[in-house]
Amino acid sequence: MRRFKTGPAFLMLITIAVLGSTVGGSSLAQTAGQSVPPKHFKLEGTVKSVDAENHKLVVDHKEIPGFMKAMTMPYNVKKGEDLTKISAGDRIAADVVVSAEEGRYLENVKVTSHAPEKPENKARQ
Repeated sequence: MRRFKTGPAFLMLITIAVLGSTVGGSSLAQTAGQSVPPKHFKLEGTVKSVDAENHKLVVDHKEIPGFMKAMTMPYNVKKGEDLTKISAGDRIAADVVVSAEEGRYLENVKVTSHAPEKPENKARQ
């Protein structure tokens, strides 16, 4: 009777097979028809620009613990959010939602303080 050795190549093949089942953020649970619930992170930052028509904000935000470092970047905003009351310079708090189905977007956007008025706007009043 012939016996096979379990050498390094065999162990590497097993490792690749196991890791291959989780490539791209998918897992065996996902392939069995179960979806991964979206992750939520708290964002605080200053709005740099608003595109209400296309539901987008550019936000200079603080570090989001467990997700990303502080940076300025664009975000899609959930369709039900009213962006017409948000202006560049406003400080906001929001939830960043990361979903396998919908990607990354903001929801529950709240203005925590409005942009300070520019001196030239005060002089005209």
